[in-house]
Amino acid sequence: PINNLYIDKVNLYYFKNNIISIKNTNYLKYGLYLGSFNKNIFTPSHHLGSCFSCEWKNIVNFDSNSKEASDYIKGLSFNLDYPNGYYQVRIDNMPIGTCKIANKVLKNYYPKKLRK
Repeated sequence: PINNLYIDKVNLYYFKNNIISIKNTNYLKYGLYLGSFNKNIFTPSHHLGSCFSCEWKNIVNFDSNSKEASDYIKGLSFNLDYPNGYYQVRIDNMPIGTCKIANKVLKNYYPKKLRK
């Protein structure tokens, strides 16, 4: 572990205190799941996007009564005029997840089990 970060194959975790390594022990969770690496590209997790204490440079904020907020909670993709990149999604300034914007289309990363 380096600076409270732990990589398990392709997954990156953050933990507040040093992790204790015990041989032949499996962990249910190492800490806050930050995301995964795929071909040297980091994809942020829903857990990171919904974390209150994480500071994001790219933020998309929707009003709770907007169609965009409703579509995001439903797991839909839709057009949004923002630069390409990963964003923290907020509704009424409350962090709820992540998305990727590519070619002005929001790719929804809201977990399927939470969608309405």
